[in-house]
Amino acid sequence: MFQKNGDIRILNTKEFVFEAFKALLKKFNYHDITISMIIKKAGIGRTTFYRYFYTKDDILLSKLKNQTLELIDLLNQTFDLSAYNKDIYKKIRFFFQYWNDHPEIIEIILFLNKTQLLYSTWSSLLINMFSVIDMGLDNDVSPRYIAHFATGGLTSLLIGWFNNSRLESVDYISKHFYIPNTN
Repeated sequence: MFQKNGDIRILNTKEFVFEAFKALLKKFNYHDITISMIIKKAGIGRTTFYRYFYTKDDILLSKLKNQTLELIDLLNQTFDLSAYNKDIYKKIRFFFQYWNDHPEIIEIILFLNKTQLLYSTWSSLLINMFSVIDMGLDNDVSPRYIAHFATGGLTSLLIGWFNNSRLESVDYISKHFYIPNTN
């Protein structure tokens, strides 16, 4: 899923580009893949490609961003996200279960050693989510910095888990994320 409630042609085009890029990654080194190769493989025109993407990294960012938005939407449908302590373990478990069930983009990003894409995407999306959660913190603790801490922790934990081939269960890895409530 790329864009919620988007035009099906846009969704299909972005998916064709991602699938073409992914297929090329199986045959070529990332740095050897050109936009022309992606366009040809996807069966689209150059203008169409540049309407949605500027670089190869933009293909990965688009896929990651849209899957993250899908995850946040699912979290919002499933849990009360307004309070940190309310079902925190279930929320974190849900996060890891989602990526366990949809590992492809994470695996590609890690294979390409482009973890900065995870941090940059999640810095905007997850920090905003964590910033509005009441964590019950002391007044002298900044919710924004705690949101940075939580986002960095989740990202780092996910990277470590994937780098270990997700050998540990979702339950096990989820227990390793904890932000102390100072009250």
